[in-house]
Parts: sequence; C-alpha cells; structure tokens
Amino acid sequence: MLLARRANLSKSPGRFTRGVGACRCHLLTESCYRGPMKNPIATTLCWALALTAVGCTGGGAGDDATPLVDDGPETAPPAADMAPPAADMAPIPPDVAPPGLDMAPIPPDMAPPSPDMAPPGPDMAPPSPDMAPPGPDMAPPSPDMAPPGPDMAPPNPDMAPPPDMAPPPPDMALPPPDMAPPPLGNPFLPATPNRTCALPEAPPLGRYGVEAAFPAMNFARPIWLGTAPGEPETIYVVEQGGTIYAFDDDQAVAEREVFLDLAVLRSNNEEGLLGLAFHPDYAENGRVFVNYSTRNDCPPGASRCSVVAEYRRAEERRADPASAMRLLVVGQPFGNHNGGDMHFGPDGLLYISLGDGGSGGDPRGHGQNTDTLLGSILRIDVDRPEDPACDDCLYAIPPDNPFADGVDGAPEIWAWGLRNVWRMAFDPLTGDLWAADVGQNAVEEVNRITGPGNFGWNIMEGDDCYGPIQACRDAEGLVPPVWTYRHAMGRSITGGQVYRGPRLPELWGAYIVGDYVSGRLWAVWDRADGVQAEQIANRAQLTHVGADAAGRLYLVGFGQAPSIRRLVRQDEPEGPPFPRLLSETGCFDDIATHTLAPGVVPYQINRPFWSDGAAKLRAVALPEGTRIAVDPDDPEGAYRFPVGTVLIKSFALDAVDAEGRAAPSIVATRLYTRQADGWRGFVYRWNAEQTDAELLDGPARTAYLSPEGEQDWIHPSRVECDQCHTAASGHALGWRTRQLAGEFMLDGVRYDQLAAFEEAGVLAAAPAAPIAHSRPTADALAGAALEEAARAILDVNCASCHRPGGGANADLDLRAHVPLEETGLCATPGQGDLGIADARLIAPGDRARSVALQRMLRRDGEGMPPLGSDRIDHASVERVGRWIDGLAACPEGAAEQPL
Repeated sequence: MLLARRANLSKSPGRFTRGVGACRCHLLTESCYRGPMKNPIATTLCWALALTAVGCTGGGAGDDATPLVDDGPETAPPAADMAPPAADMAPIPPDVAPPGLDMAPIPPDMAPPSPDMAPPGPDMAPPSPDMAPPGPDMAPPSPDMAPPGPDMAPPNPDMAPPPDMAPPPPDMALPPPDMAPPPLGNPFLPATPNRTCALPEAPPLGRYGVEAAFPAMNFARPIWLGTAPGEPETIYVVEQGGTIYAFDDDQAVAEREVFLDLAVLRSNNEEGLLGLAFHPDYAENGRVFVNYSTRNDCPPGASRCSVVAEYRRAEERRADPASAMRLLVVGQPFGNHNGGDMHFGPDGLLYISLGDGGSGGDPRGHGQNTDTLLGSILRIDVDRPEDPACDDCLYAIPPDNPFADGVDGAPEIWAWGLRNVWRMAFDPLTGDLWAADVGQNAVEEVNRITGPGNFGWNIMEGDDCYGPIQACRDAEGLVPPVWTYRHAMGRSITGGQVYRGPRLPELWGAYIVGDYVSGRLWAVWDRADGVQAEQIANRAQLTHVGADAAGRLYLVGFGQAPSIRRLVRQDEPEGPPFPRLLSETGCFDDIATHTLAPGVVPYQINRPFWSDGAAKLRAVALPEGTRIAVDPDDPEGAYRFPVGTVLIKSFALDAVDAEGRAAPSIVATRLYTRQADGWRGFVYRWNAEQTDAELLDGPARTAYLSPEGEQDWIHPSRVECDQCHTAASGHALGWRTRQLAGEFMLDGVRYDQLAAFEEAGVLAAAPAAPIAHSRPTADALAGAALEEAARAILDVNCASCHRPGGGANADLDLRAHVPLEETGLCATPGQGDLGIADARLIAPGDRARSVALQRMLRRDGEGMPPLGSDRIDHASVERVGRWIDGLAACPEGAAEQPL
C-alpha cells in the first residue's frame, strides 16, 4: 500500500500531475484494484477514494519501454456483510464512475444500485452457475456464496496468486450520498507552451555517422549486398522475400533489374532467401548459388527445410529460373536458427552456415552432434562432383575436412558447435573466415575461423558456461571466441566485413560488426597484443555489412528508409551536455514532488503494460508550436511526433522501510525522445531519499523491500529500449488510438482524451469514431468481452514485435484489430514447443498445450516478455487462459503450418 511518508507528500491529493502527494493518491486508488490488501484502514480509505473520486484524479507520464501486459485483476467484490447504501443516497451515473486502475473510470456494471432498489439482504441469492469465477488475485467469495458451476474451467494451479493474501475487510467505506457527476471538460485548457522540457541531442554512439547510400532506392527486408566476380560496376541486393536485384554502382541510380525471383518460405523472421554466392569464375561460367527456406520436397518427417541450389546466368544481370539444381537439402525442425550465409573461400570451396535448428537452448543437441549438418559451417567442392564414393553427388568432399571419411561426423562439416551464424565473411587479405554467432540469453560472439574446430555451443555461450558446470569443466579443445559482448550492449549479432577499403584508412584491418537489436556498430581488431574493440556508429536493425568491388562498406537493414547506408566521418557534437540528473532536464517544475513543468502534458491509457506491479505516470512534452499528427485511416492510429518530442514515464513501487512501515518509492523515470537521427531512450534511477534521479549508462538492478518481500527492479540499458520500441510499432508504444480513446478523469474534470488533446493543440486532429481497448477493471470473464480483453493483452504485451516488420522470429501479427485467423496463433510453434506434446501456439480448449500462454508463465530464456520483467502477471495469464479454454476451435481458414 502506498502512503505518503513526508508531510509535503499529502498536501495536494487531487493533483498528482502537479505534485507527488497527488501521485501517491493515484497510486493508492490503483492499488485498490490489484486485489485484497492487508491494511484494513488503508483499504477503507482506498475504496472510499476509488468509489467517490473525491481528492484523487488521474494522469501519468511517459511511454512504455518493455513488452508487458496489463496492470492487474478485476475489482474485488464487496464483502457479503458490507452495509447497504443509504436509502436516500444519490445514484452514481455509470458514465461518471470514478477512476480505478491507472485512473480508468469504473465500468457501468460496477455502479451502485439506484436509490429505489431494495438493499441486498444477508441471504442474497448466489450467482448463477455459469458465472465466471473471480480473477486469480481477487478476494474470495463470501462463504455463503454458491461455488462456480461444474462447466467452468478451473484455473491452472501454476497461475494461482500468492496464498497469503488477506480478503478485504468488511467495513469498506461507501461513497458519500451527495456526490454529483463531474461535467465533461478539458483540464488542458488554457494550453500552456512547453519551454523547458527540451533535451539536447545526445552524443553519437561513435565517431561515424551513417547516410543514405543509394537514396533513390529502397528495398523490402534486404539481407545481403555485394558484387559478382567480373562485374565491379554492378551491385546485387538480396531481399528476404525471394527477390535478387541488380543495379549500377552509382549513388544517383534510380533503376534496378530483377536478377532472380524465387518462391520461398518466410513464415519466420529467420526464413526466406538467406544467402547468395557467385562462383569465383562467374564471369566465365555464370554459376550462382542460393540458400533459401521452403516446405517443398523436404526430407521425410521435416515440415520445412533449407535448400542450397545452383542457377545459371541467362544473360547479363539475369539468371535462368529454369536452370535450378538442388545441391543440398537439410530438414529444419523449427523456423528459427537457419543460418543461411554462403561464401566461396580463397581455396575455391563453398562455405555454408547452418544454425542449430531452432527453438531455444538447442534442445536436440545439434551443436555438439557432428552426425547432423545443423549447428555447423559446411565446406564443399562444387567443382569436383566426380566423387568416387558417390555416383550421383553434385558436390565433392574436400579431403581435409575433419570428418571427410564420414566415420566420426558428417563429411561436409568444417566447423561445429555454432548456434546461428547469420553472417560471415572472408578477410580478402589474410583469407581468415570471420563468423558472428548469435547468442542465447546473455552473450554474443565473434569467431575467427582459421581451420576446423568445435566452437562450443551449447556447452558454452560465448565465454560463459551455458550447460552444466561439469560439462564446461570437462570440455577440452573448444575454440574460444575472439570477442564477445553481453546483452546490455545488444541482443542479436550481425556479422560484417574486414575493412580493406579506400575511404576510411583508419579502419584498415578491422572487422566491422553490428547488432540487429541495439543498432550498435563496432570495429574489432585482433592484433598480436590483444583484441581491441571500438564502438563506431549506430544502424538499427542491421542485417548485413556488405562491400562493393572496391571494398567500400554498406550497412544493410530493415526499418530505416532508404535501407542501404554507408559510414561517414562526423564532427564532435556541439551544444550543451546531456543532463545527468532528472532535475536538469527541464521536464519537472519540482523534482522532489514530481511536479511536471508547465506545458508538459499528462496522458492516460486504457490498458497499461505489466511492469512487475509498478504503477506508472505518463506525460508528453512537445516543442513549442508543434503538434502530433495522426493518420485517421490507420486502424491503430499512426501518430507522428515532431523532432524534439519527449515522452516521460515514472514507475512507483509499493515499498516498506526496515521497520515494515509504508515507504512508497518512485524507482525510475524513463525519457524517450525523438532526436534528429531517430528515437533514443534514457533511464534515470531515483535515489533513496526520493529527491532526484541519476542517468544510468548501462543496465542495473535495485532491490526494494515490498509488502511481499524483497523485489528486484530491472533498469534496462538504453539500447534495450529499441528491442520493443520498434519502427514498425511507431516507436511510442502507448500512443495508439485504442489506448488513448475514451473518457478519463484529471483534476476533478471528466474529459474525452483525444478530443481534449485536439482542442488543446496537442493533436493536429483527433481520429474519427475511435475504438478503445477495454480496461482491466471492466473485463468480463466470458464471451466476446473476454476475447476482447485477451486480445487486448496480447496486443499491448506482444504486438510491438509480433507484427509485420516488428522483428520477432515468429511471423505472428498480434494486433487487436487483426482477425484471429490471420494472426498465426493457430499454428504449430516453430520456435520450440517447450517439451509440450502436440503443442500449438494456442490450442483451443486447452491452455496447457498452448505455447503462447506457457511462455507468459516463464521468466527464463523461453519466456515472454524476453526482457524487463522478473514477475509473472498472473491476472493476465488467467484471462488469456480462460479465453483459450473457451475456444471451441480455430476459425475457418486459420493457418496451421508451423511458425
């Protein structure tokens, strides 16, 4: 329970957006709806405030930076012996019900009875048998209340709330009889310009910037760029969807030609057309090799496979589609970890990367099993098919491959113990093969491969022990990585190139490697005196570092248009330093009381993300004279923010001091700002005295003593913000019409938020006839309302990544407006089945077989969300579980192929 612990915190209970005292009031009422509380006095006060809206009003701050669920369960029912309302008590109209969770108004079905209704007697009839049971952390029903009907699905015992929660006391306060509904108004008028909350441009992430390389052209999911031998003036670009383009190596080029167009499988973020390699003698023989995913003609028992195929050139810049010849077909158990890169080495042999087959943690042990081709880099000879051991082979095995005789392993293998080498490249000077291996839970690694060997996965993850400690101790002969970085710096390494170009001689000999999630780009030198790594630039959603015939580098990626960029030197930034203290940002008038600066506008959302039980306060600051634009035809609302926008979000936890007394704590404030080069996130950690917050330079954890025991709070690194704030989601996650639409309360004023924002100049124009997410306090437990609530949870929790272009591995679309049959949820899981027999992403009528739900119950490497949360949101899990249990079948036409 959050109570004011300093005198000045309780002086202004009605204005949390103007001071912390009111912030505490907001948190107090929000806590009412989390379930029963242990302090009867506080509970009485809480319910009095929540039911009357006297003194407490809504508001908030910032936009959410983690992929989370909603803030709590349905409201607990009043105790059976609660005193009836007075006969002359004025009814509370449903449309002016006071705010509850995150200051959302109480739904109509929770309004008190009209004055002429007879008060409930002590022998009040029990609910009907098909009434849904209370949520997992709601107060238990009165002893004389009938149990739920026999046809009701029982909750999963794993999802039960802590058993020591006390029921609400019987002496709850009632709303005063003279309460009148507040009128509709606009608490943001008169509008005040923001003249202080304007952050300076943050320092660049390196000494290089990026600029458009071919500004007149853009590509859909490009994953490779390079040239063909004998054609130095032609650039080739591979799109993951199956198309290869060719065009002039000219910065002003605007036209391109289709070199080859393939039908490929791309139901997963790591499937599709993944690799292209031109034969060293391509100018003479026209031979070109591709690596792609398909479901066609796969090995027995495999629903998907990787294919290495050869094509022949038909004419200049065009391959002959009819010339296809499959060289290698490898069954894939899951849709992720396909590897897929290919290169001819200086020895004239073709090197092919294959991931460990997918899921997580290499559940089938492919990395250390040399009898399978998965988890390896293969090495084959496509010029010597006359292998005496094979009459119909389309390639030969080099005799110096480590298992060339096939006795101790597959003869094609060159290097093994690799998790998922997405991109690799040969140093054109030394001939060494550099391979970047994507990590599991903690470490990304770079390997320099000068010969065959075991690179450790899944005994090791980078330089960490991944398997049992004894296995790590007993393992001998493992080849260590050259360089690693941890997930605070990035979460999915994208292999690059050893720079041997003319434009940036200071980078000569460096391996240029980047990270898909964080966008960070490093130069790594492996020298005799040790490894040196320098962060040099930033390029979000990097998929390849390509090079032209002259060695000039190109950064290929998703999201940013144009999709191909190049490095350029940049000068040291000018201007004021970035503020190290929250009080220096200009976003608060009084930091100690959490009072927002003039012109900083609080906003509220319908369904808050789950943040390990924290309450959140949100606000937006716009540069003076600017507005937010919205596309009225976009089903979500495509909100466009001006450069200089600052989104603010503060988190507060229930906490107690060493003597067990209430000691509410604001633990963090996150700023997410749109700068000239894109969105950047910044995390400030509050001090114990609650007087200020300091900017963090990396991830951190802080322990707090809560009423339920010690709780760790996760402070993400700045770069982790980009994992959820994706370009496809519009970056600002809370700014969706379904989240913002509806009536809210602030400073005693009931207002339509979108209309009020338009009138106050925050929005250029409000969307017409907006649809809103249901609010957690209004969730029904059956029928269409339950389905809408469950879909809203998945939308808010997951859809920032699980949407077209969102970057998640599974090709799901979990946005609430997408019909269920088009979401992909009815498919067999392609990322791992968690050991569940006959698993589905959602199995109608059976939550136990539903992998999507079971991931919500985990906080390990297989759990969702994948970062930022230590605690399970049992209330949301139960809602989604009941929705799944109530599904009779997936809709007709729903795809059931593995995703």
